[in-house]
Amino acid sequence: MLLLQPPESVLFPKSLAALVLLGALVQGCQQAGSRLLGSKQAEAKPSTVAALKTATAPIALKGTMTDKCPTAACWFHLKDATGVVKVDVKAAGFTVTEIPNGAALQVSGRYNKETDEVEATGVRW
Repeated sequence: MLLLQPPESVLFPKSLAALVLLGALVQGCQQAGSRLLGSKQAEAKPSTVAALKTATAPIALKGTMTDKCPTAACWFHLKDATGVVKVDVKAAGFTVTEIPNGAALQVSGRYNKETDEVEATGVRW
């Protein structure tokens, strides 16, 4: 009885197709909002830019990055439906260099009334 085996060159395209499929599946699992810089506040209260001036506890904001520090990416402006606020990330020990302007973000941190900015502890996009 003669058994025929496919030539090795036939197996290569199948292996390549399997790798491409695996890569697509892994990339699909990384949905928007799944990347985190810094740490997430466990008990941050949802807020808006307009409501920040009365915030006393850790806050959580959702909005869009409009621009960022051009030299070190240590701060950025976050815009939501109620306004714009400056977000400082330098004290948290990370930068936002890899986040593009226009990205939808979730920011957790504290509002500093003296500087009129959010001191971020974590940013998710």
